[in-house]
Amino acid sequence: MIFIGGVGNGMKELTPEVYMTYMYFSFFFIPIFKWNKRYFFRNTDGGADIELPKEIGRQIERGETVNMLNFSQMSKVMEMKALSDRFFSNHPKLMPFMRAVSESGITEGSVIEISVKEPSGKEYITNLKITQDDMMCFEKLKNMKDGQ
Repeated sequence: MIFIGGVGNGMKELTPEVYMTYMYFSFFFIPIFKWNKRYFFRNTDGGADIELPKEIGRQIERGETVNMLNFSQMSKVMEMKALSDRFFSNHPKLMPFMRAVSESGITEGSVIEISVKEPSGKEYITNLKITQDDMMCFEKLKNMKDGQ
């Protein structure tokens, strides 16, 4: 008796923007079962594709309506992420500075001063005093970053 079977990797387009990758076992060239399914949103702007949560991927695979940002909004978010990554790589001292300031604790009443000097020598300076509302905004942003 001859046994023709094996294990392989597969990919399936679910929508023009979403695809699934998986491992499969085949018997006589017929896939019998799949495992290790992963779902991705395709980044059309050249950046890395974004892995979707399994629940959302399964809903898309079943053709169900998905409750998340529409795909054009997702594309804009991915574009902003790529731009912010490039900005911070171009300015490597900014994040360590921001971390040091946030660790020492910006508090209500703190003053942040911003200065911009053009190549021509013209200078703009302003400052802002941190309010209770600002502190609530900082806390929300920190919680978003920490995944809370």
